[in-house]
Amino acid sequence: MTVRFINTPEGFVDHESLAAHQLPTSNAPAQEHLLTRVNTGAIRVTVGHGAQDIGVSRHVVGRDDSTPASVAQSFRRMGPQASVQLIPGDESSRTDVQSAARMGLIRQDEHGRWIDVAAPAQGQQAPQPETKQEPAQDPGADYFAAEDDATWAQMIDPLPQQAYDSSVSRAMGLIAYGTGDLQSVAHALARDGGIEPSRALELVEDGIELHRRAVVKALAKDGMDESRVGEFFSSLKARPDALHAALQRLTMGRDVGGFVELARAFDVANPSADMKALEAMGFEVSRDPQANELMARPRGSGRAWVSAKALIAKMKA
Repeated sequence: MTVRFINTPEGFVDHESLAAHQLPTSNAPAQEHLLTRVNTGAIRVTVGHGAQDIGVSRHVVGRDDSTPASVAQSFRRMGPQASVQLIPGDESSRTDVQSAARMGLIRQDEHGRWIDVAAPAQGQQAPQPETKQEPAQDPGADYFAAEDDATWAQMIDPLPQQAYDSSVSRAMGLIAYGTGDLQSVAHALARDGGIEPSRALELVEDGIELHRRAVVKALAKDGMDESRVGEFFSSLKARPDALHAALQRLTMGRDVGGFVELARAFDVANPSADMKALEAMGFEVSRDPQANELMARPRGSGRAWVSAKALIAKMKA
């Protein structure tokens, strides 16, 4: 089974999409490929003070049995979110189980277990019925408070899944690329979710703050001084693609790792005043990849590395 994502103008047809996006083809006519198109909403851009439709966002799912795979076996639950990989083995294709079910890839059996709709490819062993879908380890467990998770799950529960997904996508576009503003994101959520604009704006702001707190907590645990957090966030405006990728990991997988990695690179490229002071005093500074901590030692001494933070505290004492 192969799965590809395509964002196309409204007028595209299947064989044009296949050719333009280099999907698997054969000598058979394009219409013989079993394709399912699922509209996931209009693509809108903000022009001035208004929104303009430029096309639609679609998922194109092709079943040609060329890639043995099981979407259901990629099931993962983290906090209130359950997700699968639309392209098994490709973590960037992870989405919520409701979206995968709407595409006809998975369904729930009589026991509530998610299973593949498509029959396994010939020679592929089917998942064993007794296999349990145990919740995967939540990478955000240390950074998202359990009470915040519970409150957030209640707040978004009435929203249609598509409205929630679209809102998250628009919010990521706003944060990473400056597309639109909070009001436009909230307006779209109110329209798609059938709620009051004021309530939609509250949800957007609360959702952004929930994830921001998790990132700040992760940065503090990794050793970033609180006074540097604002400067770090501001620096990400110059790296929109990297920021967007980190946001995807955060919102889909509750994984703060993308931001931690960016913060470490920021520390190396932009030493703090204390690190600069150490270097001016003849110390060399490096990050210990195992301890996730900045270390220091006299330059050229060959001595053992010591914690830069502890060294600075000792010097200030």
